[in-house]
Amino acid sequence: MPSSPSSFPPRWRLVLQLGSGQTLAYASTYYLPALLAAPLAADLGLDLATVFAAFSLALAISALVGPAAGRALDRLGGRTVLIATNLLFASGLLALAAVQGPWGLLLAWAWLGVGMGSGLYEAAFATVVGWYGREAGRAITGITLVAGFASTVGWPLTAVLIDAFGWRGACIGWALLHLLLGLPVHLALPGRRRPGPAAQPVELRAGAQDPPPPAVTGPPPRVAVLLATVFAAAWFCSTAMAAHLPALLQAMGVSLAAAVAAGALVGPAQVAGRLLEFTWLRRLDPLLSARLASLGHPLGAAALLLAGSALAAPFALLHGLGIGILTIAKGTLPLLYYGPLGYGQRQGWLMMPARLAQAVAPWVFGLGLQAWGRQALLITAVAGLAGLGALLLLPRPPARQAGTMGPMSSQDPHAPHGHPARERHHGHRHGHPHPHPHSHSHEPARGHDRAFALGIALNLGFVAIEAGYGWQVDSLALLADAGHNLGDVAGLVLAWGGALAGRLRPDARHTYGWKRASLLAAFLNALLLLVAMGALGWEALQRLSSLAPTTLQGLTVVVVAAVGIGVNTATALLFLRGQAQDLNIRGAFLHMVGDALVSLGVVIAGLLAWRFGWTWLDPVVSLGIVGVIVLGTWGLLRQSLHLLFDGVPDGVDLGEVQALLEGLPGVERVHDLHVWAMGSTETALTAHLLMPERPADDLFLADAAQQLQARFGIAHVTLQAIRTPFTPSCVGRSSMPG
Repeated sequence: MPSSPSSFPPRWRLVLQLGSGQTLAYASTYYLPALLAAPLAADLGLDLATVFAAFSLALAISALVGPAAGRALDRLGGRTVLIATNLLFASGLLALAAVQGPWGLLLAWAWLGVGMGSGLYEAAFATVVGWYGREAGRAITGITLVAGFASTVGWPLTAVLIDAFGWRGACIGWALLHLLLGLPVHLALPGRRRPGPAAQPVELRAGAQDPPPPAVTGPPPRVAVLLATVFAAAWFCSTAMAAHLPALLQAMGVSLAAAVAAGALVGPAQVAGRLLEFTWLRRLDPLLSARLASLGHPLGAAALLLAGSALAAPFALLHGLGIGILTIAKGTLPLLYYGPLGYGQRQGWLMMPARLAQAVAPWVFGLGLQAWGRQALLITAVAGLAGLGALLLLPRPPARQAGTMGPMSSQDPHAPHGHPARERHHGHRHGHPHPHPHSHSHEPARGHDRAFALGIALNLGFVAIEAGYGWQVDSLALLADAGHNLGDVAGLVLAWGGALAGRLRPDARHTYGWKRASLLAAFLNALLLLVAMGALGWEALQRLSSLAPTTLQGLTVVVVAAVGIGVNTATALLFLRGQAQDLNIRGAFLHMVGDALVSLGVVIAGLLAWRFGWTWLDPVVSLGIVGVIVLGTWGLLRQSLHLLFDGVPDGVDLGEVQALLEGLPGVERVHDLHVWAMGSTETALTAHLLMPERPADDLFLADAAQQLQARFGIAHVTLQAIRTPFTPSCVGRSSMPG
């Protein structure tokens, strides 16, 4: 039931209620396997790997449930969903207490996964965002502060329950706590209405007298990808350390007691990080505090690897501080970029990769720990650096207040263009109008210069490291891949060169300038990528047909490929914004996406081949990736070649263009209609308009050009109005080339 402003409880009480509910939810699910797994496995005659596989299944299901749960939170409000999750948790824990074998275990954890996808932090965050809108940041921090004690409370209580009643009794005890404590706490929450119109954002106020402010352009699509990357990297590191930190420290020579003591520092460090965010760091830009927090794990990992076990405690503190602050960031950053509307469902989608990363983290890190020992820490260090890279690539959040929009409209749309509005040609009026209220320009955008420079620098650095390491360990695979990645650099240089050439000004010999250079670069990039994929496919077929087991270079190659995923993905994201409109940028984007997919295939196939001996999987995965990339690249090759031969660009229907022109007042017929691409971003049109009765003035020509640009994106329009056909090409019914 909606709550009136006068009856709405104080914020501190609501934070305490939601924080207590989250403490119960996490203690009875997320932190439960750490102590429950061993007695459960012994009683059912299962190995620990099966028990943790069931827990991973729950995490994977929680990822899939997240978007639907978020949609329910947006529609029904947090109170209703949180009440339902108490019932889900209670029934799942009772089912877990009753299991007799592996299938029952999997089903019980699958049901608990539904509850985890609906009732953990994202649900609590969406609840306070529904109440407080953009002012929910401190409430989110407060919830994480209270729930930061989930492991501190949960593990001792689970141990006591197991000691007194066995593992089945512990599950029943947690189920009763959900029914007797969690359910009343959530029943006491207010409805989904905000506490009052004063604190309510204008877009949510019912009956607001003043109209809402003009809509602000939302963040570009890459923001969602980058945020999801940040959260996935953070939760991969967090879950890997939660499962393996004591074993990792023991592999470094730390005693069991000291390893457990160092691991126990992570929880208090998370709480300390949240206290910092609640007090001092709240004065900083949330994006800046998240970037600082993302340094915690990589810095701690570097110190631990360089100095050894003496820095075990500082590593645990740095890791905990970073994760504690990033837990808050996963609630506040989406609110900062997207606002409160649709918050729940958006959180579900953004956290889906993070949940999946949580599901695989214990297994992946465990494999690395078995193979490398202490060097496995490089896996989470690379993941942490990937998260930091994504945060650094995030643009500034969109301005939400008046007076902050200046840079978005720095150009006067009515500034003079510099071209003559019209000229006389064969005694007829020849208009060359350029409608200014739109965003097209005769000069390609310069916004990707920094992206090209950064992408080339990243890939050159990676090539140098990969080649140096390959030379040091005498790995032909690494040296060959370094050569392939050098081809990526060549592709980026080619695309950048095309973009720069397209900006050269016209001269007496090149009256359109060098705009076609960007189309040529896109064509050559597509050709280069297809040749590379052909070579990769041939090699895969050779390996598959020989049926001879290949000698894998160990997990070193897997780690280098994982770094390659980060480098290529980061570079591809630099070009995500412009690839839909610019064929040359799309070529660079596809090149980087293709290499990221190849590296991903190396990681997956390498791990499975190393673990299970499936050496045939490497060429099979390679062939699948080749097929996907060829399908994506073929369209780029076909379209760039089509435009190089003056084909009509996609999205422009010549018949509709002719119909628009012939529908203009006074136009009897259109002759010599030509539409072609001047470059990868600009389309041109020329046509004769037969107007025997009405002469065309400047206003008519400007209006015609404006309509062509608004509807078809044609920025360079040359129209000639004639009274009678005067050339052979103007005679006859047909008005289109060909």
